[in-house]
Amino acid sequence: MAKMIRIKRGLDADRANYVMQLGELVWATDTRELWVGDGSTLGGVKVTGRIEELFIPKAEKAAANGVATLGADGKIPNNQLPALAITSTFVVNSELEMINLPAQEGDVAVRVDVEKNFIKLSSNYGDTRDWQELYVGTGNVTSVNGEDGVVVLGLGDLNDIDLTGLNSNDVIQWDGNTWKPTNPANFGTKEFTGLNDTPNSYLGFEGNFVKVNDTGDALVFESAIDGGTFNGTTSTLARASKKVVEQPSAKTETEPLVGTRPASTRPDPQAMPKPKTTTKGKFIIPGRI
Repeated sequence: MAKMIRIKRGLDADRANYVMQLGELVWATDTRELWVGDGSTLGGVKVTGRIEELFIPKAEKAAANGVATLGADGKIPNNQLPALAITSTFVVNSELEMINLPAQEGDVAVRVDVEKNFIKLSSNYGDTRDWQELYVGTGNVTSVNGEDGVVVLGLGDLNDIDLTGLNSNDVIQWDGNTWKPTNPANFGTKEFTGLNDTPNSYLGFEGNFVKVNDTGDALVFESAIDGGTFNGTTSTLARASKKVVEQPSAKTETEPLVGTRPASTRPDPQAMPKPKTTTKGKFIIPGRI
């Protein structure tokens, strides 16, 4: 008989009540598990317990409730993957065309007629209940003045503008309720007496002048403008209610006013005596020999 070394062995129930020596091995024949003693633990320490933590049991590979494996290409084989849903997109022009699509759950229908998108549900009613409109949020402008799509507005499209009677060069004026066309010629006043800073009537001011008032903020009628007085050395000019005084010249000697000619020293022909005629027909000129 060949010589061999055999470790201690027995039923697992017996092993549980046995304290193995440090390093002693025990094999449970009914559970087929290996145990090692530490000198104090009843039943010892299971040797294969750590191995199970580090390695995946073969029975759990590529199996339900187990783990997937990799093929030779480094990818998970198709037979270990669930069925995949591949979404298709269909562009249609009507609701009826969308309903009749050969669509599957998750497919998308782009409705050109209403510019909206719908996704196919799992139901098969054969009507619009099989489709759910995709939510696009409220941040985008959905309509302008009640119009959607590409909107180009004119003045007449606005609810508070009435263009009845609009003519060339008119302007739009607010009347308290509506904007209406108005001729600019109707604005303001065309009369001098209709302004806020002018007299409100011509009556009683015939022949008067117009001047700026003393406070400098309006125009008034003035009956006369005083030219002032002159005393030879000082000239006082009165213009409305303001006076300008010319200072006398610094010279003490009398001199002609600027801009005047000195009196001529030549005799005035009109003041000279007329020549007299002698009896012999000769003229006698006074003052001359």
